[in-house]
Amino acid sequence: MIVERDVAAYCCGPDATIAEVLRRINATAFLFQVVVDAHNKPVGTVTDGDIRRALVRGESLEAAVERCMFPRPQIAAESDIDRARAKLAAARISFLPLVDGAGRIAAFLVDRPQRRKMPAALVMAGGFGKRLGERTKERPKPLLEVAGRPILDHLLGKLEEAGVRDVYISVHYRADQIRAFVAARDNAAAIELVEEPVKLGTAGAVSLVGERSEGPLFVLNGDVLTRADLRSMVEFHEAHGHDLTIAIARYDVTLPYGVVQFDDAGEFRSVDEKPTLTFNVSAGIYLLSAQVRGFVEPEIETDMPLVINRAREMGLKVGVFPVYEYWRDIGRPDDLHAANNDHAEDEGGA
Repeated sequence: MIVERDVAAYCCGPDATIAEVLRRINATAFLFQVVVDAHNKPVGTVTDGDIRRALVRGESLEAAVERCMFPRPQIAAESDIDRARAKLAAARISFLPLVDGAGRIAAFLVDRPQRRKMPAALVMAGGFGKRLGERTKERPKPLLEVAGRPILDHLLGKLEEAGVRDVYISVHYRADQIRAFVAARDNAAAIELVEEPVKLGTAGAVSLVGERSEGPLFVLNGDVLTRADLRSMVEFHEAHGHDLTIAIARYDVTLPYGVVQFDDAGEFRSVDEKPTLTFNVSAGIYLLSAQVRGFVEPEIETDMPLVINRAREMGLKVGVFPVYEYWRDIGRPDDLHAANNDHAEDEGGA
């Protein structure tokens, strides 16, 4: 346990937006904020998990953080640090606000948990990428470049950054190129290629990992670019007792026409000019328990929706993990162009 005295970095007001609080959380070493009133007295706490649960409920990133904070924070007196340490340990929480004699935030007692062991990951990189036309005629889609690096390199770097130490890559189309790329790359993780003898769908390659790795398994599409916090996804999965967790991302579609609303009698009510519709879509990132992995039969083409529906039918707990960080699926030429623009804008603003 350590005492953190940078009070300003870990405190926010109740009217701060969720988006602003997320930026503050991501800029600090410990992933929490304490919500304080005008007198710097704690009125709530909020963590990354609290915010993602709020997003699942439909809260907007522009909503005030008080809508998702825990309103009865535990506190302890700064003057009695030994009692505070005992309280933190007994409550099984990761941080505890310390207050002065007037009840104002003075510091934080923070538990530094041991670094958790991350699950292994399977990257699905065997597809033909036909929607990208000529770009994938001689090269597999995961090796197309964004900001001068293959998509697969971005994805592997994200896994390694999160602490994933065992990575499997399923290959089929142009497998020799992916094998050569991995062999030449400076890998921080142990990477093993598993070859699909025939195309096995979006989940069938899970069976190829088999006994190579036990326990939970990340499954990621090989054409996804994201800054999603995979450690938070594991914590979210475990905290909710999920057997299968699906990462979801917000996707907006603007209709090119005016949408006319009318009643059952055909009487006009209103017209919405080119409305934008918002959907929660699968982000191509999944966390499967060992039991769910067992649903994937060897050498049979299987798609992920079948696995998800089967888990639900069997009474297992299937949950969603909202990704508010950057996410883009590279399915079409426009997506590849947009991804390069995204990274160019980031570099320009750096």
